[in-house]
Amino acid sequence: MSGIRAVGFVSSQLISRPQRSVYTLMHVTDWMPTLLHIAGGGDNHNTDLDGFNQWSTISSAQKSARQVSLCNVICLSKFAGTTKIKRYE
Repeated sequence: MSGIRAVGFVSSQLISRPQRSVYTLMHVTDWMPTLLHIAGGGDNHNTDLDGFNQWSTISSAQKSARQVSLCNVICLSKFAGTTKIKRYE
């Protein structure tokens, strides 16, 4: 699988399936809606945020809400970048 990979660590008593690895598509913009959901601040439908609430993916290994991610955009005189759709780049 290609793309950008990062290491993250989440620890909580709210996680129903602990001690596992998650290999799904997630973007940095997904953290804010996810943390708002955990704090009781509403879902994506009530906010104007770019990200997706990924709590069900993190806590109980459900399918990721994100299907597309744009990465490596260079805005000079020409557009250059890649789009990741599910497992394909």
